[in-house]
Amino acid sequence: MPPPLGDPAKQEPSAKKKWYKKWWVWLLVILVVGGISSAGEDQQSSSDSKESSESAPSESTTPESVPAETTEAPVETVPDTTIPETTVAVSKSSQQESFVAAIEEGRTKINDASTDLQESAALRDRDKALCSALSSYVATDWTGEVKNIGANGEGKAYITIEIAEDARVKTWNNAFSDSSDNTLIPDSSPIFSKIVPLGKGDKVKFSAKFLRGRDTCLKQGNLTEYFYGRDPEFIVQFTKIEPLG
Repeated sequence: MPPPLGDPAKQEPSAKKKWYKKWWVWLLVILVVGGISSAGEDQQSSSDSKESSESAPSESTTPESVPAETTEAPVETVPDTTIPETTVAVSKSSQQESFVAAIEEGRTKINDASTDLQESAALRDRDKALCSALSSYVATDWTGEVKNIGANGEGKAYITIEIAEDARVKTWNNAFSDSSDNTLIPDSSPIFSKIVPLGKGDKVKFSAKFLRGRDTCLKQGNLTEYFYGRDPEFIVQFTKIEPLG
């Protein structure tokens, strides 16, 4: 019996669908597309990371970037070259020291005396000790401090020099007292020009001849024995006076 006539499409066998209509084909397409997209993103991420690492400033390890080690230079000790303030040395000769020691010892005994007789005896003993300390009544290169200086009416110079505390050697300061002793210094003497620039408090070196007293070993410049025992002044003829320092 011949097949019935009708719609050819309806007469096609329904056994197989076309390939692009099958579900697994589309699943495969989705997977492939997804894989390609993921690979592109990974490649882009890798590229961005590389660009980022290249653009980031690298930490320099060159010697210039390493801070140089600083070493403090040793401090060199410079000797102190400051010139110390000068002071005038007033060193005493052994002769002067012995003379001053006799004055101080005698002063102690005089002050400790309880009677005028004891005081007079202590004064005479002191004078003997003073003369023993001198050689031919001459003082050589003693030192002291100017306590008084000036000129009398004739223009002659007078001077008083302290050789220890409360002990002095001096010239007379007037022509009457000096009439027989010749202690005043005339302007013709070489000493005169040496002492003209001096003032009170100046340190000096001097040599002198002690004069003998009438009733004592040495001639005193004090008016009374009381002061001669405690604050002695001795009359001398200066042979040299020169400033110290």
